[in-house]
Amino acid sequence: LMAVGIYGVAGIRAYVAFFEIAALAAAAIYSVVVRADARPRSRAAIMHAALLAVLWCLFVTGAGAYAPEYQEYLWSFVSGRATSVAMLDTARSGFVAVGGATSLDPAGAPLFVAAATPEGGRGRVERLWRGYAALFVPISVLRAASIVKFKGGAGLLAITDIDTIVIDMTVFAALCLFVMSARAHGVSPGPVFALVLAILLSASLAYVVTNYGTLFRLRLLAVTPLWMLPVMLPN
Repeated sequence: LMAVGIYGVAGIRAYVAFFEIAALAAAAIYSVVVRADARPRSRAAIMHAALLAVLWCLFVTGAGAYAPEYQEYLWSFVSGRATSVAMLDTARSGFVAVGGATSLDPAGAPLFVAAATPEGGRGRVERLWRGYAALFVPISVLRAASIVKFKGGAGLLAITDIDTIVIDMTVFAALCLFVMSARAHGVSPGPVFALVLAILLSASLAYVVTNYGTLFRLRLLAVTPLWMLPVMLPN
């Protein structure tokens, strides 16, 4: 079922399938290192490694023309010649170049060229923080506080505010259930997968997508893993 899912998602949004495999790898490591007993640990590691190998093959097949880019990035990352931030900088430059009436970047913000980051780490943190705020804080509040400034959106912003509040409530409820379950039963690999996937997707969207209209349409990708938490908790 995982292989079918990875193959299908890779053909639609390759980066989501890529993050899913990364989150599964984190859950596998957690399962082997933390949850497994001493005796079956090596066997569990072999099984997880085989599963991840199969999923990667299905990802490459499903992603098609996009696969070589991810393979090259993965090899560069493993060999120490590239970082995840550089890849995100490159993706972000495309959104900055497009602009738009609901751009989250302040007027006159410098355009990233390839992986160039003239403002360094502080500029990255500011962009990430602004993106997270746009994901989980009603945009009317951010505009009133002058955190973001744009003229587009018209009357639809009130609808997005309601949507944001509903999302916040459901995410808060899911996280509360997770905390209560973790205290009572510990943390199983399933929630680890969901949390890591949510972090990867939310951070990438918050950092890369500079247009609020696009971010509003895509943010379900970031919150869906958190909505999955309750069904992954032990009874």
